[in-house]
Amino acid sequence: MKRLLIGLAFMALFFGMASVAMADYYRIRDDVTGGDCSLIGIWDLATKTCTLTIDLTDSISIENDGITVDGNGHSLISSNHYWDVGIYIPHKKNVTVKNCTIKQFWSAFFVYYSTNSNIFGNIMVNNYYGLYLFASPTFNLEVQQMRLQGASCSPDIFWALC
Repeated sequence: MKRLLIGLAFMALFFGMASVAMADYYRIRDDVTGGDCSLIGIWDLATKTCTLTIDLTDSISIENDGITVDGNGHSLISSNHYWDVGIYIPHKKNVTVKNCTIKQFWSAFFVYYSTNSNIFGNIMVNNYYGLYLFASPTFNLEVQQMRLQGASCSPDIFWALC
């Protein structure tokens, strides 16, 4: 019960500052350019895949179902250390995020009311949470590496409420 209350307090804190925390982010959309994908990578409309070509200091928000983000070995490193989300997946289906290094965010991934999403081959370093999962019952996760200040993280690094 105590963990649930603490989790709800964190959610209230996060949603209360979401407009600040997500102010600078790239929106990946299912359109001709992939939304902001053309600014940070190469968009493949046929497969709905954004392949990163640069490292980022801002967040990514997935705006449509069926999107794939291939980090292609690139990094997302928070410029607002611990006060924002690396990759935000709200109310989406069939999203895949792979091959990214995500550092120094409040949560590397924030998955909210999403289904059939896949996160694999990612490296998460020095994030408060590796994955913040809320009401997302069908979800696949494979972590390549997770570190907190150079040490292995405890299972508490994952927070989920289904």
